Amino acid sequence: GRVVDVSVCGSSSSLGRSLHPLLVPLVEECQRNDTINGTIAVTGVKSSKLDGPTEGICDRFTLAVPYCGTHIKWEILFDRLHPSLPPDIICSSEDESFDPDLDNLKSLAEWDVNKPTCLFHLVEELLAEYRKYQYSILSAHQRLDFEYTTLKENNNVDIHCTPDLHQPTAKFHIPLNVDFSIFPVYLKKENPGDYYAALTVLFKTPTASKIEASVLLSPGLERIFGGKETIKLPKWNEDTYLMDYVPAVNKLLQDKVDYLIQSFVKRKEYFASLLSVLGQAVLEYDTESYKKIAFLLEFQGFSFIAHIKLSDYFPKDIPLVSISSIYHKLDEQPLQVNLNTSPYNHQLEPDENIRKTMNYIQHMLPQFREMCKSNGNFL
Repeated sequence: GRVVDVSVCGSSSSLGRSLHPLLVPLVEECQRNDTINGTIAVTGVKSSKLDGPTEGICDRFTLAVPYCGTHIKWEILFDRLHPSLPPDIICSSEDESFDPDLDNLKSLAEWDVNKPTCLFHLVEELLAEYRKYQYSILSAHQRLDFEYTTLKENNNVDIHCTPDLHQPTAKFHIPLNVDFSIFPVYLKKENPGDYYAALTVLFKTPTASKIEASVLLSPGLERIFGGKETIKLPKWNEDTYLMDYVPAVNKLLQDKVDYLIQSFVKRKEYFASLLSVLGQAVLEYDTESYKKIAFLLEFQGFSFIAHIKLSDYFPKDIPLVSISSIYHKLDEQPLQVNLNTSPYNHQLEPDENIRKTMNYIQHMLPQFREMCKSNGNFL
């Protein structure tokens, strides 16, 4: 058949123009439903008609179904002359030995093209059969079988094996049970989207003596954590088992989430202490993330603005303090200097740190004022 140019996860309008009208609701439901740990993509929309216009009569396409941290591809073949009949399904060449039990594909026997969910339910049933097929390969090896059976009771685990009975590699994809709903509102606004984290473990040998482990994060989480490289996974030893390793990784991520929340609370407390001391001088401050605050201050007849910035990892990270002149400019910008050596100890109470910071600013002001006179121009 001829392929129609419809992009991955093609828009509803392009699919609607290309596909047979009876098939459009079925495909749209597959794209919309994300209950299988991800979104199904639709590619390669084409028609079994060999010549002439194909708009509105395309009857075959490929579904890229999320599985084990990647996608498996199944070609779905309807009959444009009889579109109400259930489709044929062709698996990729690497899964040529996958032979699902038709008795377990109840959606085929109960096929009703007028029910938009019928194709998605068929995909769910095929996935269940595919998991059984993968387990039939893995279960031939005692250690891998043990790893899987001790995990699957509490985790929605996907496995993928190379069908080599002598020296297989086995990939485990394990969703991590971390509560991301407790993130502060500002983090969710700055990093929109669904939050998802999973652990991928590749067993290089059936004895599990050598593995490769990595964490998969949704884009929003990658931004929040500063990339998956910031997550240092626990060491794997020959006597390590996934039933112990997975909870350790879960705790690692949950601790990172909890620290970000604690940092937010500490920043808010720090701002409250600043405002209690300098509230009448405040110019502006960030009331969502509590990361930036500025004060208009005066010392010995010289007025200036003090800026304080806090990071997502405050109070461990030192506050960034800078001062700028309200009289002088340099390169058309207000003249400003960073006080990189501002005294700070995260173990002290906020009031004590604030007192030390203000004393340091006063100590640096004569030097700053002279610099303004020497290097700056009047605004």
